[in-house]
Amino acid sequence: MAPRVLHVLLLVLSLIILAAAWSKEDYEIFKVRDELESAEGPDVTFYDFLGVQPSAPVDEILKPFRKKSRALHPDKVVHSFTAARSTGKARKPGEKKKPGVHVSSGPSERELRKFVKQANERYTRLGVVRDILKGPDRERYDFFMSHG
Repeated sequence: MAPRVLHVLLLVLSLIILAAAWSKEDYEIFKVRDELESAEGPDVTFYDFLGVQPSAPVDEILKPFRKKSRALHPDKVVHSFTAARSTGKARKPGEKKKPGVHVSSGPSERELRKFVKQANERYTRLGVVRDILKGPDRERYDFFMSHG
């Protein structure tokens, strides 16, 4: 019985040592990767999210980041979302078009708040991905990607 307890104790101790080997930055990488996969789809990498090759230098990462940043900015996507949800009112056959703009009320406040929250999370995630790929954490991310 004592050798079995000793084996379990050694196993637990080795797992604690392995977990302690990861840094705060490593946990940040894991967290952002999990969030990205849940929001954007399975097997989406940081490089896929930015639209660059893994071998791209930092200079080539910043340009697609700026482009995607403009596209994902919460203010911009809110306007697009509101416009997409505001549809023209249907007319009955034979009815003449009245002058002016005729649009439905658009999304509800609840839908808009939910969409803004998602847009803010996505925009923030984009900034974190950029920081990881342009800094020293990129090597760690590439290591984790190649070694699982």
